[in-house]
Amino acid sequence: MNKKQDSAQQRILKSAVKEFAKHGFWGARSSRIAKGAGINKAMIFYYFSSKENLYRVIIEDTMKAVLEDVRKFIMKTDSPDKLFEALPEVYIRFFSKNQLLAKIMIHDLVQNPDHISALIATMFKQASFKPQIIFKEMVRDWYEKGIISESDPVHVILNIMPPSLFCFIGLPMVEAVLDRKIDINDKFIEDRIKSVVNLIKRGMLK
Repeated sequence: MNKKQDSAQQRILKSAVKEFAKHGFWGARSSRIAKGAGINKAMIFYYFSSKENLYRVIIEDTMKAVLEDVRKFIMKTDSPDKLFEALPEVYIRFFSKNQLLAKIMIHDLVQNPDHISALIATMFKQASFKPQIIFKEMVRDWYEKGIISESDPVHVILNIMPPSLFCFIGLPMVEAVLDRKIDINDKFIEDRIKSVVNLIKRGMLK
């Protein structure tokens, strides 16, 4: 692939992320993606074959990046205390730098949860690293040893992910309620990580 082709693909991906974040998969239009990328609409299908495949590439790239960060932390984690510090930090730092990707995922979880869930499920099945298996074993072991209060990995995940991600989706609502502008700067990110970690530890550590 030459530099011109690579540049065109990157422009398409960048424009598509904005389009999917604003309209979701079902409301996104290839014509708007092409206009945002400054290319002919036919080029989208030349590089990605379909809107579905373009969307899949974006979701897969996002999940691969997150999973790689999760893998690094899980492989060196030997206690729930460390895990409850690591996972919120992974999610918050990643999505603070990729806020449009967080909006894409939330958008389609509301519009058509089966669509994005099927993509993510396929990725997890194909991945060589299986964090879901390791995570289930960790939760069971820690619960049986009386270290954590929650035995169901479903609730453990739900206790970690929503408070880690909601700030990038729900911040406008919080600003309206409190009547103040909130900047997502370095201090906000550090404070958010500390707050979420503290909340999770208090709720699940014995």
